[in-house]
Amino acid sequence: VLTGVVLVSAAYRLDLLQRAYGWSEQRLYALAAIVFLALALAVIGGAIVAGRIRQALQPIVMAGLVVAVAVNAAAPSAFVARANLDRVIHPGDLPADAETRPDLLYLIRLGDGAVPDIVDRVLSLPERERFCLETLLRWRIGWRDLDRADPWQSWNVDRERARRALLAIRDELYAPLVRPRDDHAFRTEARLEAQYRDVCVT
Repeated sequence: VLTGVVLVSAAYRLDLLQRAYGWSEQRLYALAAIVFLALALAVIGGAIVAGRIRQALQPIVMAGLVVAVAVNAAAPSAFVARANLDRVIHPGDLPADAETRPDLLYLIRLGDGAVPDIVDRVLSLPERERFCLETLLRWRIGWRDLDRADPWQSWNVDRERARRALLAIRDELYAPLVRPRDDHAFRTEARLEAQYRDVCVT
């Protein structure tokens, strides 16, 4: 019972944090852990009442598998990008003092799984966020050969969906990029962060 109280408190504090600052992959995984522990406590409580505590292990393992499959099906990177951009586009349900400016650098680093949702929402963002996110997407386009799909040996669903999403907006929204001579330096996260901060962080 006391552990259940702790879980309720943790879930409430996580909800406050999420409503104030948005989602991150760590917060999503923390929520998944809370759900799993709640299911495990329910299984243990039921086993104690029924006098079958020795049979509790298998249902607990199944609960862990169900939570893991659910999190994987939710596509964490896509969920986080979608949720954080939607709170900027539709901030009506947020507290008055909530932070509505998204960490765009974090979103662009979520990986290929987040790219289609980012592309779908970039045109709906306020002017400043749109400009900064377009800048990041330009840099992302700049280090990829979008016209050629990956060979079958390295083909990946998220990577292919990201390639198609970036290819769809490349000609419409972004001028062709001239790659710098030091292409390796252009790819590094440090270089990306420095360029982003120069343009979008005041």
